[in-house]
Amino acid sequence: MATAPVAPIYSNSTYVQAQDNPVKSKKPDMGKDDFLKLIIAQLKNQDPLNPVKDTEFIAQLASFSGLEQSRNTAKSVEEASAVGLIGKSVTDIHENVGIVSKVSVDAQGTHLTVDTAVKDKDGSTKIVPTVVDYSEIKEITNP
Repeated sequence: MATAPVAPIYSNSTYVQAQDNPVKSKKPDMGKDDFLKLIIAQLKNQDPLNPVKDTEFIAQLASFSGLEQSRNTAKSVEEASAVGLIGKSVTDIHENVGIVSKVSVDAQGTHLTVDTAVKDKDGSTKIVPTVVDYSEIKEITNP
């Protein structure tokens, strides 16, 4: 008898430990197009004498709809949080510190333009804008 996989439970210490050693998160490999391809393949290859019951198919579509809504909500929250960082000082996972001046969103995610002070060879300081992925922000402070 097969048992269902159990989701891991994380304690607060595990969460804190993950925050202390940040690693750039990978984007999920499966998207909505892949999910739809799986459903279509399932429909094409089903046993004609024992087709998928309509309730199972509706449950799969409901799962897909819930997944899509969750992803859209998470993306909206990330974008709103990123916009709230404009004018704040941030530190990324590479220990670069600067002030967020701009936020942009594209298919790859949410990106911040961080103005970082850099010293030239002659000792003068200039501001260099750097694009940083939102997921790489480690610390946020008021300037």
